[in-house]
Amino acid sequence: MSELLIEIGTEELPAIPLLKELANIEKKWKNVLEEYRLVSDFKFYYTPRRLVFFHENFADKQEDSFAEFIGAPKNVAYKDGVLTPAGQSFLQKAGISENELAFKEIKGKEVLYHQKAIKGLQNQEILGEMVEKFLKSLSFGKSMR
Repeated sequence: MSELLIEIGTEELPAIPLLKELANIEKKWKNVLEEYRLVSDFKFYYTPRRLVFFHENFADKQEDSFAEFIGAPKNVAYKDGVLTPAGQSFLQKAGISENELAFKEIKGKEVLYHQKAIKGLQNQEILGEMVEKFLKSLSFGKSMR
């Protein structure tokens, strides 16, 4: 855990659009943090020419997670013991081979299933992308070209 300060300098933001968007800014940054699995408490400060986020304890990397892939029912994915196009499509979507395939019962039907571990990235690898996504989510009315 380390401190993180993000300071975004802007041209002077018009007062009325800034005040309208101000209610959403913290929520939008929090949404980006949740999407990238880097949730932490932060303080938000602003002036007409600056937006600042300060995290006292910011994680060094994302939390590891899992992605679940659920496919077609087994009787649709296999015909006479051979994988059908629906089954092949599932393998491509999940990025696995047939020997890694598993089945899971969902709502009384046995379906194709795969759970993939997703290793968390270091925060330095994704911070730029996070800030860019946050900035694109902001709306101050008319934008300069």
